[in-house]
Amino acid sequence: MENCRASAELVVFNQMCPENMVDAANQEFSAVICNRPDGEEEWRTRNTDMRDAAQTVGLAIHHIPIVADVFPSRAAYSYCGVWRGSDGLAIAYCRTRTKFVALETHANPEGVEPPERNMLAVLAAISQ
Repeated sequence: MENCRASAELVVFNQMCPENMVDAANQEFSAVICNRPDGEEEWRTRNTDMRDAAQTVGLAIHHIPIVADVFPSRAAYSYCGVWRGSDGLAIAYCRTRTKFVALETHANPEGVEPPERNMLAVLAAISQ
């Protein structure tokens, strides 16, 4: 799993599978945010399997699917709620991190001014 730190509280992964949940729990993550819609790619793990794996190891999991370039306000509100309500480190993941960048920029959970917010989201997405 490739990852990058988006903030002190959030790490972004490009992809996860159920087996990664044990590692996440062992690394003291407390929540997982999936931005991938079920069925995006048929061979990807379904969200229900990810939820079951996360819950087995005590992680909260939140499915906030983003389809293509559509970022509904409810997704931004949900993302902010999860981001602000997590106890400790959280993981967000999607295939290319692009959905994370757009959602982070749109939601702006830290209240950062737009130029800095855009820069931070892009840096998080491209850093390895």
